[in-house]
Amino acid sequence: FSGGFAEGGSIPQGGYGLVGEAGPEFISGPANVMSAKTSMGVMQTLMKSIRSLDNNVQEVQSNVANSTPI
Repeated sequence: FSGGFAEGGSIPQGGYGLVGEAGPEFISGPANVMSAKTSMGVMQTLMKSIRSLDNNVQEVQSNVANSTPI
């Protein structure tokens, strides 16, 4: 048993760790565990990227709809 990983960390090959935001969960290694704070940062970055992509797609669609055929 490698311990609890509320703050993140590495679980070695053959090791087990205790994780879980909705109750205790055991995972086996090798594994890298991100803290809740790090996970939130990753999710925020991902959501910004998705919003940017969505805005770009909408802009392209608008440009295509407003273009005149040659």
